[in-house]
Amino acid sequence: MRAQGALEYLIIIAAVLGISAIVVFFVTGAFTSSTSGADFSKCRVATANCKHNTALGVTTVCDACKSACTDSRGMPLIGGAVTCCKQGLAEKIYSGSTECSSPRELFYDEFADMNAWSGDLSPFWYANTTFGFNNSNSAYKQSYATRYILHTQDTTDYYYIALSFWSTPRLRDCSAGMWVSREFMLVEWSPDGSAWNRIYDDCNSAGWAFHSYPIPAAASNNPNFAVRVGCYDSHNPPLPSEYCAIDTFRIIGIPE
Repeated sequence: MRAQGALEYLIIIAAVLGISAIVVFFVTGAFTSSTSGADFSKCRVATANCKHNTALGVTTVCDACKSACTDSRGMPLIGGAVTCCKQGLAEKIYSGSTECSSPRELFYDEFADMNAWSGDLSPFWYANTTFGFNNSNSAYKQSYATRYILHTQDTTDYYYIALSFWSTPRLRDCSAGMWVSREFMLVEWSPDGSAWNRIYDDCNSAGWAFHSYPIPAAASNNPNFAVRVGCYDSHNPPLPSEYCAIDTFRIIGIPE
């Protein structure tokens, strides 16, 4: 009982560290862009005007904040810049500021079921209720050939998207060479569900490992942002000791 309690405590600590790790992206400037002092001055002027006009009752929406506080990619100069502008908080708008940013969880899945996913579901990918990093659940695959599960997440009005997950691929053929010629587990993202960009690719791990990634600007403010998880096992039938598993999948973004 004492050993079991210690293990549960370590799992809780690991989960907390995982959440903290992805939030670090937002507070350490991982999502930076090539903005200048003039860009921030323009945003602060719009902020002052918004505060003044709101106080006079001229406006309640401050539409100018959107154009004044975003860069050429349509990204807020800093996380939450547009929101700070509309609130008249000019003192919080400066290069590297995190005072306007408040990451929000857009998607979270511990895989008690596969209802949030489409693609190659059971019998290929399924919710394994006896094996997982968190709460004894995971998305699990043990089958021959490449199979994918997909989730589409609307990120409209959210920017600086990031995702994290725990994974444990246990595949035997980790030979060198092109990734398509060996066994693998991967995670990819897409701005439209057709062109995929790989951010994670592994073959074998000793146990559950945490991964977190900032996603490029194309994932922001996008109703068609999608992620998918794939696994390839070259053995037919698959060996009992080989599998891919993923758990505690999280997508985070910052309101404009």
